[in-house]
Amino acid sequence: MPLRLARKPSDTYHHGDLRDALVQAAFQEAEQGGPEAINISALAKKLGVSQPAPYRHFADREALLEAVTAEAFRQFTAVLREAIGKPSKQSKLSRFAQAALAFGLRRNGIYRLMFASRAKACAQKGSELHSAALETFSLLLETLEAPAVGLLREGESVDVNVTIGRLPESEEAADTSHDDEPGEGDADADAPEHQELLGLSISPLTEDLRSQYSIGRSVEGVVITEVKPDSPAAQKEVKPGDVIVEVTQEKVKQPADVLARLNAVKKSGRRTVLLLLSDAKGELRFVAVPTS
Repeated sequence: MPLRLARKPSDTYHHGDLRDALVQAAFQEAEQGGPEAINISALAKKLGVSQPAPYRHFADREALLEAVTAEAFRQFTAVLREAIGKPSKQSKLSRFAQAALAFGLRRNGIYRLMFASRAKACAQKGSELHSAALETFSLLLETLEAPAVGLLREGESVDVNVTIGRLPESEEAADTSHDDEPGEGDADADAPEHQELLGLSISPLTEDLRSQYSIGRSVEGVVITEVKPDSPAAQKEVKPGDVIVEVTQEKVKQPADVLARLNAVKKSGRRTVLLLLSDAKGELRFVAVPTS
């Protein structure tokens, strides 16, 4: 009797772009169970390909997670952009916040993949994930720049522009800028190791400071050693021992790096700077701090 060839299930991968098929299948798994649900062996079996096949496109699970997270950020940005682009009496900031919250509640697994895994923090500058996330946070900062706030005056809706978190001009806002601020190229040469800016005192993450604040070995960046009381950073619960990992999506390793990124933000005209902070255990969060 002639041998009969086994048929693949109709829902398995059989032709086309295996890389995209892996990303989409992994995305579906993350949708249901978060980043921990993504398993390359299980995906290969689901798609009906050999176990080594996925590794022709992704070096390891982390590389696949990065591609899936990039797709998540693209979808997140599209949802947010649609929400703030619709005509509404609500401010753009309000619509942005509501859309982000709804996305997180409705698609919790994907939201955790973006903001509770280390995929974003480990992404290289210029990578697919870095670019996708930068687009999302650029949209956030654009929304924060001058949101329209709806007011009711004598029964009629009126829109006014406000500035978020702007400090009084007279306050010593830990603004280390001078009349002739150093550019990015001057920061490494002229800036001392210890810096005070944005209401924060920051230092290189030395072995002594790592030990003093019990900072894990996986955490890298610039350590915060002091936070001025009543500063915007203090109000956002930034504390000594927190580590600045990125400034405006750029990794930092020295206080001079932080200063250079802050100067670049100021020269671009933005009034807020976005910090990615890590606690001693490696838990990450974003904090937006006024630059003046």
